[in-house]
Amino acid sequence: MKNFANVKMVCAIALCLSLLITLCSCGDTSPSSSESDSTAQTTSSEKQNEASSEATVTSDASVDKKAETPSKSSKPSSVANNNISSKPIKPDTTTSTTPTPKTPAQLILGKWRGSADIAPLLAEQGYAVEGEQIVSCDMEFASGGVLYAIIDRTSLKNAYTNIFTDILNAELEKNNLTKEEFEANAGKTVDEYLNELVQLGMQYVPKTIISAYKFVGNDLYVRDQEDEDFEKEEYSFSGENKLTVLDNGAYITYTRIS
Repeated sequence: MKNFANVKMVCAIALCLSLLITLCSCGDTSPSSSESDSTAQTTSSEKQNEASSEATVTSDASVDKKAETPSKSSKPSSVANNNISSKPIKPDTTTSTTPTPKTPAQLILGKWRGSADIAPLLAEQGYAVEGEQIVSCDMEFASGGVLYAIIDRTSLKNAYTNIFTDILNAELEKNNLTKEEFEANAGKTVDEYLNELVQLGMQYVPKTIISAYKFVGNDLYVRDQEDEDFEKEEYSFSGENKLTVLDNGAYITYTRIS
């Protein structure tokens, strides 16, 4: 994975520097993007049971021997209804489930943001610059095996400005040229010339770098546009939101942004 060591980025720097060095040496060359606890609550669908008992009536008759008409007395007695209420019993439906861990191929999907210092890369090419030159990059591992890398244009422009300024000053000193002499040869100010170099360099870096990726087991393979085949990449996760990859010999840590 060569997001920060993209060949086109390096070529852009080399081209601009060759123009700059030529001008310093010769004179007039200028350069021209829930579990829902489903509480299965048994709704009280049962009606309250009623136990009823019928009233029994007992009657006692006593006959008065002296009277011809008998007198009868009857007393009804009733037994009160007893209401039996039953409360529904909640079944314990709570279950504890352990989620299945995601595979690396599932975990890597989404957008990530990281940044790196490209000064060591320039040093390897023989261009010494002062301090760190930080460039930011967003990556998206999309489904279907497509990897998008977007270099942040603001950070790239700042890095290019610093790089070309340092190297221009070194070339002027090497060729015993003052800024005034350089401006006379170039037909423009130093700032104007540096701005043209920066714009030229940025034109050679695509706004979106598209690569292909795949997993073989847990191994990650990436094929950049300039590669003939997939290359195995070193990577690791820290939780679900940190991804570290090896990019041109440097470990770059990306943070998930979506």
